[in-house]
Amino acid sequence: MKKFLIIALVAFAHQLCFAQNANEQIELVPKRFFKDEAYRKCGIEMTPTQLMQVFKDDPKMTQFVKPLALNYAGEAILKAVGGVLIFWPLTESIYRDNPNWNLAYMGVACYLVAIPFQNGFSKRAKSAIDYYNSGYKQASRVSFNLQVDSKGLGIAMKF
Repeated sequence: MKKFLIIALVAFAHQLCFAQNANEQIELVPKRFFKDEAYRKCGIEMTPTQLMQVFKDDPKMTQFVKPLALNYAGEAILKAVGGVLIFWPLTESIYRDNPNWNLAYMGVACYLVAIPFQNGFSKRAKSAIDYYNSGYKQASRVSFNLQVDSKGLGIAMKF
């Protein structure tokens, strides 16, 4: 009976060791109306800052953290400045007759400049998630090149 109990305890402990998978898959939650992109890991939705924190804590993901952080910071700063510059003349128009609408135009320009930063963050985050989910293996890139051969001109596909 004692041996059976020890064997059962060891088998149960062995199963517990494999219950926690360190590399859970991260999936991209699609955008909804008035909602930014979100990321899901273990059933929990993460914001972009939480995603960067997950990658920052992983030593194999250091090559992705800095570009993600720079794109996210650029986007956040430009959107914050744009929001202030847009709403300053709007609030000024309540108590003045002639607000400075040039500030609002500059705010809209800041928002428009933030769009490429947002797209860059999304693309880099997608490639980082693909790298993370594939077990830290780089996906092979397919390239098409024009090649001149003895039979003539053709397109060569390298992967």
